[in-house]
Amino acid sequence: MGSDPPRVYEVKHRQTQLTRQIREYEYVQLQAYMFLTSTGTSVLAQHHAKESLEEVIEFNPAYWSCILEDAIFFSASFRELLSNESTQRQLIDHNIFEGWGWDETTHKSQTRRREHLPSNVRIVLPRP
Repeated sequence: MGSDPPRVYEVKHRQTQLTRQIREYEYVQLQAYMFLTSTGTSVLAQHHAKESLEEVIEFNPAYWSCILEDAIFFSASFRELLSNESTQRQLIDHNIFEGWGWDETTHKSQTRRREHLPSNVRIVLPRP
């Protein structure tokens, strides 16, 4: 009897309904879990009332590479912010935190990353 390859399982107990598409943040979570456990396959299992739905997701190295690049850039930028009082003062003085999280660099990064998303992953934009 052969054994199945290991899989990462993410179980969601939905409050209102099952979702037929995977949300991008769930896709990122599953990619991270697979990377951290050296597993090539994951399953997103959803439950609501008496319904269940499972979606198999494979590790996506091109997408994960984009996520790592973004994380490294954020980490370096955040370290700079924490260690540089002049930068902190400029951010506060110029009210840079208004609209925080969206600029041309962010847009290019998201566009590049999303080129590697499978068609069953749905982009859920943050609420304003």
